[in-house]
Amino acid sequence: MVSVLHTFDDGRSGVALGLDDPKNGREAFHALVLSDGTRALILQDAKGKLVLGFGSSQNNIFGNKDSLSFVGAKYFDKKDNLVWEQKMNKTERTNK
Repeated sequence: MVSVLHTFDDGRSGVALGLDDPKNGREAFHALVLSDGTRALILQDAKGKLVLGFGSSQNNIFGNKDSLSFVGAKYFDKKDNLVWEQKMNKTERTNK
């Protein structure tokens, strides 16, 4: 198992596992566990990325810009525009 502990500029930290695509050497898969409660699997190719999991409020991984947590899946195009999302949680505010 390979993992990397990362600390963000805002003080959050987490562990990530990343796998590259052998055809082009670019990132293809990530598994993330962050100190803010975010748990995510990210599948990525040249067209965009699919993000699955649990995102805390104000989280960049899921593009959360408000005080609501997110449980579900989101697909972003290669310019990081949200194309599709499927929420699987009730609308709940997180305490921060």
